[in-house]
Amino acid sequence: MKVQLKGTVVSVEIKKGTSPKGTEWKSKTIVLESGDKYKEYYPVEFGGDNFDKADGIRNGDNVEIEGYLGGRKWEKDGKTSYFLSVRGFEVSIQGSAPKSNSQPMEESPLPF
Repeated sequence: MKVQLKGTVVSVEIKKGTSPKGTEWKSKTIVLESGDKYKEYYPVEFGGDNFDKADGIRNGDNVEIEGYLGGRKWEKDGKTSYFLSVRGFEVSIQGSAPKSNSQPMEESPLPF
């Protein structure tokens, strides 16, 4: 199912690993915060061919993400659990976070 989410980025996390079959993988999870009175948080994973589409996204950016809503079933010890996930395939910045001024200050020619 296709979904569209809008919100402010509160976390960007990169994960890397190796599958049991020896294949290397990486994913980038962007967490969006949405809502005024009651905050909602949406983790969206960009993996595989979509990993690089989330490049340049920073905390504080206002973004719109398109993705797919997926569900999984997991069984262990006779118990069944269900999980939802959002896999992003497109992201666009609607407004950027203020850039930090990390440049050194220039020396002033004034004596004070």
